[in-house]
Amino acid sequence: RSGYPDLLGLASMVGFLLLLTYLESMRIEIPVAAARYGGIRARIPLKFLYVSNLPVILVSALYANLFMVARAVWSRYNPDNSNPWLNVFAMFNATNGRLVPLKPSLIYYLTPPRTVWAAYQDPVHVVVYTAVFVALCIAFALVWVAAAGMDPASQAEQLVKAELQVPGFRSSTRILEAMLRTYIWPLTVLSGAIVGLIAVVSDLLGTLGSGIGILLTVGILVQYQQLLAREQLIEMHPVLSRLLSTK
Repeated sequence: RSGYPDLLGLASMVGFLLLLTYLESMRIEIPVAAARYGGIRARIPLKFLYVSNLPVILVSALYANLFMVARAVWSRYNPDNSNPWLNVFAMFNATNGRLVPLKPSLIYYLTPPRTVWAAYQDPVHVVVYTAVFVALCIAFALVWVAAAGMDPASQAEQLVKAELQVPGFRSSTRILEAMLRTYIWPLTVLSGAIVGLIAVVSDLLGTLGSGIGILLTVGILVQYQQLLAREQLIEMHPVLSRLLSTK
């Protein structure tokens, strides 16, 4: 029955939970040495999903505000879909108390197809929606990394302040930044694209809890697991508390 949970939604939920858990556990480790502690060597892990689920949250918030504006404009100025200029932005059909976007309006192509059959009937809709959603996820990922101090330059400065260096190289912000740049920006683009695709495909398959719901669930669980592991590590090795506090 359309609109109700089914076995495909349940199976896809389990599959995406396992996939995201695996992806969240993937790391790229960069070897470093702590000069102030006699050259003790360690590894700094960079998450494969470097920006986690944040791009999907930001894109979803953008879409929610855009749809709210579209509904307000349509109901006030174009309730009969007679204005050709406003029809380019938004057209709706009131069905059973719900506003269903109509093509070829922009809002229609920004609305996710909710079933595989709907995607089969209008493949152009799927292609446009996926391309725009993933592109926005990548853009928000890049902006967030630069604004949140997760970019190579900021990370290199933090490592130098903590007196950490790459073995075989002198402690230099420029050297660390060049090394981190080869990893951070590709990881940012790749993680933004992956979480965007997961959100699109999960909505298409009717995944229980929706794509963004699964991304949030896995992200929260992984953060708690990392927090517990960090606390246990500090209890076992108190000297690491000063190292970890610098990150």
